[in-house]
Amino acid sequence: MANAFLPAAQSAIYAGIVQSFACGEWNRAASQSFFLQDEVWMTLLLQLIGWVLVLVGLPLTLSPVPVGIVVVGIGAGLILANSASARNRLRNLRADHRKLDQWLRKAERLLPGPFDRILRSTDSDGWHRQAE
Repeated sequence: MANAFLPAAQSAIYAGIVQSFACGEWNRAASQSFFLQDEVWMTLLLQLIGWVLVLVGLPLTLSPVPVGIVVVGIGAGLILANSASARNRLRNLRADHRKLDQWLRKAERLLPGPFDRILRSTDSDGWHRQAE
């Protein structure tokens, strides 16, 4: 009887290990999808904050001390950093409007590291090669 019990116990332990492994894989997949959803929500939240900053900053640009320019710039940076469609739109605007592209190139040189990378990702590659 002891011999008959041992294989049954081993198979039960083996089944428990297999089941816990399968649950672990399921939990890992579920947590990855949760983190992907979390990234989507964070991106949407940052875009929303960017739009709020732009809307708040626009009237502030008319104040005696135009603090709104900084607020609008931060909001636009948040929007561009988190929205591919906004980057594509700005890329198309830069390709169509030479003066805007030249102005943003000057801004790229003046801005610190992370912010100039956002603008360089919208580079149209059209006008500056003709001018240089």
